[in-house]
Amino acid sequence: ESGVGTGTNRLKFQVTRADLNVKYECRVYHPALDNYISSSTQLEVNVRPNRLVLSGVEHHVVQGTTVLLKCEVFGARPPANVKWFNATMLLAPEQNSTRLNEGDGTYNTSSTLVFTATRYENEATITCEATNEVAASRREVPLREMIKLEVLYPPLVWVVPDNITVNESTDVLMFCSYESNPSSILDVKWFKDDVEIEKDPDSSAVMTDHTLLIKNSTRDDMGAYSCSLTNEVGTSMSNSTTRVSVHYKPEVNVTMDPQSPIVEEVVTNVTLSCNVMAGNPPDLVKVRWFFNGGLIEELPNCTNETLCVDDPSKLLLMNIDRQMHGNYTCMGKNEAGWGVMAEPSELVIYYPPSQVSLTYHPQRVVKRGSVTLVCAVKEIGRPSNTTFRWTRGSHTVMDVTTANWTIDPVTLETESNFTCTALNLGGESESASVYIRVDGEYY
Repeated sequence: ESGVGTGTNRLKFQVTRADLNVKYECRVYHPALDNYISSSTQLEVNVRPNRLVLSGVEHHVVQGTTVLLKCEVFGARPPANVKWFNATMLLAPEQNSTRLNEGDGTYNTSSTLVFTATRYENEATITCEATNEVAASRREVPLREMIKLEVLYPPLVWVVPDNITVNESTDVLMFCSYESNPSSILDVKWFKDDVEIEKDPDSSAVMTDHTLLIKNSTRDDMGAYSCSLTNEVGTSMSNSTTRVSVHYKPEVNVTMDPQSPIVEEVVTNVTLSCNVMAGNPPDLVKVRWFFNGGLIEELPNCTNETLCVDDPSKLLLMNIDRQMHGNYTCMGKNEAGWGVMAEPSELVIYYPPSQVSLTYHPQRVVKRGSVTLVCAVKEIGRPSNTTFRWTRGSHTVMDVTTANWTIDPVTLETESNFTCTALNLGGESESASVYIRVDGEYY
């Protein structure tokens, strides 16, 4: 009625990334107005990130160096969330930063991943992934870029097999195994007990590529073997060794307890030992014992060897007597076989002289004459350096030690009981006595 009315105009459109930071203005024109009137608004537009750039490694890296990867995400509102992965394993970034793009009001996010390269990262796939609330609400696949790393590293080296046991004269073969990048090997060295094996055409050690062949092995080849490999990155020693054990036949000698010589009347038992001076393994499984060249025993003497606990290296001689005097030797066997016979060791058994007999002549002993006493022994015993002890009455005659004793001149004091005994280091004989009567006149 008054001619005043209200007018409404609507603008309907689909919001896109083009509406970022855009101001919309509504203008009203009327004949009654000298100029239009207007009102404006600016939309709060959220968008997913539209670009991701991953940089930092162009070709390869070397083990031990620091790797810096940078992931930049552009055009996100609200700011993007950035995640790092090694395959499927989530990684922690070194630093994240976000800045506003004043042009359209979106945000650019930069994330840095820093780590030290090792051989474990070789051929690893590092992924940078970015999304924000907009993409997540629409269940859109995150932006994603990947870098496949190539890490150059010196050889990782080990020797196979771990241990080798052979008999003497057998060939030995071992390998220097490795893993490296690059895989081409520039130099190979072999070591025995940490000392480099020199390349010698006359040597039994033959080095070919990554193998070591020891021809006709001997006991001198026993030891711990290792190797080193070199590629363009560096040189590495093997982290393991191969221990070579060469079995060879035993070399033995014979010892006695108690030591020779022994006294028959004092010692009852003697233990002979067959000792290994050289041999691998050093343990004897069988021993043959010999007396004066003839076999007397092979030990162990067991019917069931699995239950046998006898020590074959010991031979007990019981109830020692003079018949056991002689040369003893042994021959030992280990896992490599029977060795050579040991040098003979003499068991010397001392024993006393046999019972003596005492005589004198002439049978008639007269004053101012002479008499000779003879102390005879059938068996002088061992050792043969027999001496004699003489007594006259109850007194020992110190200055006479021979078998014959001549008294010249005879006196009346000569008349007495005489006793003789034969002695050596093995003991003394049973004594013999005789009474000498002295006549006062010579007829």
